[in-house]
Amino acid sequence: MNFKSIYFSHFRIIQGAIFFLVLILLVFNNTYAIFRYDCRLYWELTHQFESTGKFNLLNFNEALRGYLFPMLLVPALKVSQWFGWNEVISCRIYLVCLLSIFYSYGLPFLYRSLFNRLMHPFIHAFLGLVFILLWWEYFTLPLTDITGFIMLLLAFSLLKKKQLVFVLFSGACLYAS
Repeated sequence: MNFKSIYFSHFRIIQGAIFFLVLILLVFNNTYAIFRYDCRLYWELTHQFESTGKFNLLNFNEALRGYLFPMLLVPALKVSQWFGWNEVISCRIYLVCLLSIFYSYGLPFLYRSLFNRLMHPFIHAFLGLVFILLWWEYFTLPLTDITGFIMLLLAFSLLKKKQLVFVLFSGACLYAS
């Protein structure tokens, strides 16, 4: 088995791992010690779920912001609390993991559903390079913009399936966006 066949059969995993490693290196070279502005607000909203000392969805008392994104950040908060890690670094690593999974599997799915053809590995790599060059730090901050945009694209791409399950899931993604 030669390298070309291994690469083309597993390009999603290989490129996702490269995407992850590059973003992790950039995260650890970043000097931010705290979140600011909206990033801080979403991270504090994540803490609200445990404001009484125990996790409860009813502890969330923000009227203008949704609870879905702060709930998505709860695993990063829990990991940082269990292991005593820096919360900012834990959150950034968690977001890099989520976006690497999306880059590996979600992006080719969206490309196929929008353009009706498989994504070529070189297009996949080029998009990863563009994402890292233009928005690397944006991917590592707890902001809802990227997540909302991904959910919106996913909602539209699921509508093309024309089956009730996919239409319902599309509605859930649209609501999440």
